[in-house]
Amino acid sequence: MAVFRPEEFLLTEKKEEALGKLKSEGKHAHIIAGGTGFYELARRGYIPEVKHVVSIMKLGLDYLKDGPTSVTIGATMKLQNLL
Repeated sequence: MAVFRPEEFLLTEKKEEALGKLKSEGKHAHIIAGGTGFYELARRGYIPEVKHVVSIMKLGLDYLKDGPTSVTIGATMKLQNLL
């Protein structure tokens, strides 16, 4: 199997930086919030166009908001924290 080696791994605390990278690189960039499944797909060659990996783990998206008619769960909230 091929080894997946992206050109860049971006881990930032700035939402604007993450969004800018995704916008500038288009289909060559991919968001991860952990990445276990993503790296397996990449290792198997299913997403060869990805050259830039953008992690959203430090963007403060690990929240749970309980509203009057809904619950909002942030993109990086861990399942174990919901139990």
